[in-house]
Amino acid sequence: MTSSKRFSELGLTKETLDVIENMLGFELATPVQEATIPLFSGNKDVSVDACTGSGKTLAFVVPIIEKLRRLARPLKKHQVGAVILSPTRELARQIMEVASCFMKTLDWASVSLLVGGRYVIFVRVLDTISCSKMICYILFWQGSAGRCGHATE
Repeated sequence: MTSSKRFSELGLTKETLDVIENMLGFELATPVQEATIPLFSGNKDVSVDACTGSGKTLAFVVPIIEKLRRLARPLKKHQVGAVILSPTRELARQIMEVASCFMKTLDWASVSLLVGGRYVIFVRVLDTISCSKMICYILFWQGSAGRCGHATE
């Protein structure tokens, strides 16, 4: 089943559409994206169970970017715009790569990838210097919700 709905029909900002169409090379939304982007954008809870390659990443990254883009005023220094949890390092890295394309269009924001494990503590350590420069960021954290909860205690 393929979608015939264009991303331009989903009510997205011009900047987001430019990234989707020009940087990522997509014009048509997948059925998953077509069904979920309006729901996520409308502050609805959504659960998606779909196969690999169905467009799940864009389905939740796009509404996050749109919410950041449409803030009445940009977030202040040290405020976090979103936290995305991923069960594996590989998936966290893939999601961050997609989101980074969009974050380049938000000059007041940045992204960070934090991964855990026995041998790797952080891919990018948020030290005092880098944190002092951050205005807003999307934090990608690899690990289960329980593990991430323990790390923040």
